[in-house]
Amino acid sequence: MDNQIGPESDTKYDFALSFSGAQRTQARDLANALKGRGCYVFFDEFETMTIVGKNLVEELYKIYNSESRYCVLLVSEEYKAGPWTNQERRAALDKAINDTEGTYIIPIKIHDVDLPGLSTSIAYLKWQSNPTGLANVLYGKLVTDMVDDSPRRKSRNTS
Repeated sequence: MDNQIGPESDTKYDFALSFSGAQRTQARDLANALKGRGCYVFFDEFETMTIVGKNLVEELYKIYNSESRYCVLLVSEEYKAGPWTNQERRAALDKAINDTEGTYIIPIKIHDVDLPGLSTSIAYLKWQSNPTGLANVLYGKLVTDMVDDSPRRKSRNTS
């Protein structure tokens, strides 16, 4: 999709949101704000018809490991303790280990906690009750990375 916002050809989503049920309201607000910017977002409520009846361990692994350009973690105490969020984070970390050229995991801290396997040196965003502002930052990251990944820019940088 040259010069258009949308997932890369080998992904379905620009952003996959990983969150605890305790942060569902924040996740919904962020998902709607991203969707309003024209982004393709995996948020479970948007995909009910797609995932119903499927093996969620397998389906969520694919989404968080290979079907998204970025995985956004809404980091909280509940996130750290959750079995499903641990599954999603592991899938994202598997991808991040193999993706040495770019950013994949984008943490947004709701609570100041560290997550197992996630480096404390990763730059993160802080939740400040402003999903539109966060969506603007994420959208800007997406656009900037798409420009940086464009063939024209790569050829200009290697000249």
